Amino acid sequence: MTALVDEASDVVTAFIAAMKAAFNPADAIQPPLGGGSAEVHFLAGEVVAFSLWDSFAIGNDCGEPFLWVRLIKRYRSKVFPTETLDTEACALPRVVAVEIGVARCATVGNADATTDWAAVQQEAEFSLDDSWRIEMALCDARRRLQNHAVAVSTITPNGPDGGVVAWAATAFVQL
Repeated sequence: MTALVDEASDVVTAFIAAMKAAFNPADAIQPPLGGGSAEVHFLAGEVVAFSLWDSFAIGNDCGEPFLWVRLIKRYRSKVFPTETLDTEACALPRVVAVEIGVARCATVGNADATTDWAAVQQEAEFSLDDSWRIEMALCDARRRLQNHAVAVSTITPNGPDGGVVAWAATAFVQL
């Protein structure tokens, strides 16, 4: 008897590998400007990923960004990547939506801080680099998933809010 395998697991693995390749300072040709990390968190559901990260936890010096891959949803599609509601949906190709992102501490948006324009400029440079690395990770994951149709969305910022700035994007992969 042949074992059943969920292809979504391979998709998640490809995105985790792509995020590590983009943000791990030990592997990157050019290390991340704001510091990197080799740890990528896998999440599922509707949670806003960086809300799980306590950037102000005791012992967290904000030296590493919070990286994530989140399985957002699964659905069927007649015309990829559009979601299809249909009485015959089970006969349609399967699709997963996956979000990748990076969050890091920021002085901008922290109500307790006064504006330090040098820090604002430096954090903007880190943020620009983070958005570029998310773009690289999306393209790397697409290359790793060459046997699947892959569509990507816009890379968008979130924050600064409560001392955290994040960048994230969603990819849709046909299984």
